[in-house]
This record gives sequence, structure tokens and C-alpha cells, in this order.
Amino acid sequence: MHVGPNVYLRSDGRWEARYQKSVDEKGRTIYGYTYGKTQEEAVSKRTAKLEQLFPNGNSSILASQNPDVRTCPSNHMMKKGGSMKREKFTPPFSETEAKQIQSTLIAQDQPESTAYLLGLFAGLSLGEIAALRYDDLNFTDRSIIITRSASNSNRKLTLFPTERRVVPMTDYVFWILKRRGADTKNRDHYIFTDSADAVESTRRIENLFRKLLNPSMDTKEITVEALRSTFVARCLESNLNIETVSELTGADTESIYRYFGRYIKAVPLDIRRLDRYCRLDENENAKHLNLMILGAGSHGHGVMEIAKMTGVFGKIAFLDDNVAGPNILGKCTDYLSFRRDFPVAFPAFGDNELRAGWIERLQNAGFLIPRLVHPSAIVSDNVEIGEGTIIMAQVTVNPGAKIGSGCILAPNSMVSFGSTIGCYSHLDSGCIVAKDVQVPEKTTIESGEVCKN
Repeated sequence: MHVGPNVYLRSDGRWEARYQKSVDEKGRTIYGYTYGKTQEEAVSKRTAKLEQLFPNGNSSILASQNPDVRTCPSNHMMKKGGSMKREKFTPPFSETEAKQIQSTLIAQDQPESTAYLLGLFAGLSLGEIAALRYDDLNFTDRSIIITRSASNSNRKLTLFPTERRVVPMTDYVFWILKRRGADTKNRDHYIFTDSADAVESTRRIENLFRKLLNPSMDTKEITVEALRSTFVARCLESNLNIETVSELTGADTESIYRYFGRYIKAVPLDIRRLDRYCRLDENENAKHLNLMILGAGSHGHGVMEIAKMTGVFGKIAFLDDNVAGPNILGKCTDYLSFRRDFPVAFPAFGDNELRAGWIERLQNAGFLIPRLVHPSAIVSDNVEIGEGTIIMAQVTVNPGAKIGSGCILAPNSMVSFGSTIGCYSHLDSGCIVAKDVQVPEKTTIESGEVCKN
């Protein structure tokens, strides 16, 4: 039996659930209504009524116009603006707790751990986790399509359609799903159960979550919804604006500001973004630092993207031995010819040995070699970072860590407290360096790997 989302908050404060009861002699629809003090109570009563009217489950729920209803349907109640009832959030996890939960879930091979990770890294709610199917994952566009949610009704899980929402996959989420074979699963199966049957209740989702976690954590305070809250807090700490977070999570802007306003940072230096409205003549442009990137492959373009975000460089161009293009000035071996016009250089090679050699060569030639940090990275103030190191999107570097010269910290990697990353090392996407670990020079830590003493 399909139970739709036609639940409304009346002007008198009661919740109303509507359903198609029958038709009259002229074929016009006759609607029925159930009421409750809460949304869940109204839906529960409607489900019981429909089971009584349609014991075979062959019914449909249709919306109707009721003059007593002065507000929007419940699945639209979390949108921006208005004076309707707002969404409530549970407190987010601390970063230490979030990293511990992430490590535990990554180490698990159960399908439910994948669903929990989507709560933490894509902002899915408890009901959306229960309703998500593999068919909702678009690996071509790298997006998650939310069209359903779930709630408990009469001790059973009830699925209902919601307003369509598209959540882009980060590189880390894409890597997690591909690594776990989500692109090869049966498209009609639910992600949480990896079967054609949905989980029996949201309480089951909460209980399994607590069981998966490390026994050392205080599971009394652990909830699945806190994963979503952590996602919101991280977005705001990464300077995503409230409108963007609202689009990603489906929550209204007022609730986000009310519960997470303390995570919003003032960034006065972002005034530099206004430079895009200025047109610089050649004399003005010459005052800027121009950056030459050695290597025009995928990593080189990643370097260029982060370099542009800094707003520091006037011109950015490439040198590459194998690639030709309008923004590629010549071969890497021509680097000395461009020292006057491009005083800043950055070697963008994934090979640790090659990158080390080029940094030494550029230093000897008198080039400036910058440190590049993506705006969404969380880097403590007392972290030491060597020149020629790039820290990419959503990387976390905790207090007391030391990052050597010429390192690559790929998206979503994490360096814990007091750890040292040797020069010319490469931390791949999603890897974790635990507390007080000494990583030797020119070391590569693979995606998802946890490096401990």
C-alpha cells in the first residue's frame, strides 16, 4: 500500500493526513482525513484507516484542497523562508568523534556502514538513509538523487516521496561507493540492506549504528541524525554559505542558522574575490605574482584550481613535455626561459622522486615555490607546512602535525595530532595518519589506508 506525503499542518496547530476514501455517483473523489497532535500520529492513524478500507493494499493517496489548511505540505515545510514549524537538529559529533566513527565504518564491510557514511559525508537524514536505493546513485554525474524518505508508522517502516534533491558526490564519497561496488549492485536493492527489502524500522538503523561503533565510545549519546548534523557543521566551517547547505540537506535556512550559527566563520580576506570585477591593464597585472605549473595532467589542473582560489596569482600557465594547448607555454626543460615572467613555480607530478628532483632544481634556479591549501581544508594554526606542499579539498590536519616540503595531501585525507609527514610524501584520498606517527620521506599511503605506529 502506497502512503504518500500528503500531511499538512493546520492553522489550528493540528496535523492532518489526507487520503482518497471513495468516489461519489458522479465519479468525484471523496477524501478522508485523520488528525493528530504530531505528524507521526496523523500518519499512523491514516495508515490504520487505509488498512481497514483497503485490506488488500490496493489504494492510493491523493491531495485535496481543504480551506482549514493554511500552510504547505509537510514535505515542503523545511524550505527556505516562511514562518512554519522548523526542523530540529541533534548536536553534531566533535571532529575527534567523527574521525573515530569514520575509521570504524571504513573498516566495516557491511552494507549499512556504507549508508552511514553517506549520512556523514552527504548529509542524508535517517529517513533518507532507510529509503535510498542503488538506483538513486548516478555515477556518470557523480550525484545522489533523493526522492524518498521513511518514517515509522504502526511499528512498520513507511516510505513516502519527498521533494527531489540532488546531492553532488565528493571525490571521497565517489571513491567509497566505487570501492564497495555500489555501481555493480542490483539497482532496485536498498543500500542499507543490500536487498530488495527495506529495513524494518528506523530504530533498527539506530541500534545497528551503535553496535558497529567502538565499544570505547559512549553510545548513549550516539544517533544517526548526528551524522547529518556533523555534515552541516563541516560545510559551514568550510565556508559554504547557508543557501548551499540548505540545497544539499533540504533543511530550511532559519533552522541551519539557529542550530549551527556558531560554525559560521567571518573571512574578511575573502574581499579579494571582488578582484574578478576589476580589469587590470598590463602594468597593473605585472605587479601580481605569476605562477608556472610544471605538469599539465590531472594533478596539474587540480593545482591550478586551488591556486586560483587563493586569489594571489595574476597569471597561471603550464609547462609539459607531452601535452600541447593554449595555456601550455613549452616543455618543462624550458623552465629557465620563463623565470622573469613567472617568478613562482610549482611541480605537479604524482611521482615522489620526480617531484623531489624538480623542487630542488627550481629552488636552485631562484624560483619561489608556494604552499597551496584548499579553502575547505581544516588545518590547525600551529601546523608546520613545507614549501611545494599542496593540501587539497576537505583534508584535516590536526594541531602539532608537521608536513614536509613537496607533499601531496589528497582530498579527505587526515593527519592526526603530533604526526610528521616526511618530505615528498603522498597521502592518497581518504587515508588516515594516526596520532604521533612518523611517515618517512617519499612515502605513499594508499586510499583508505590507516597508518599507525
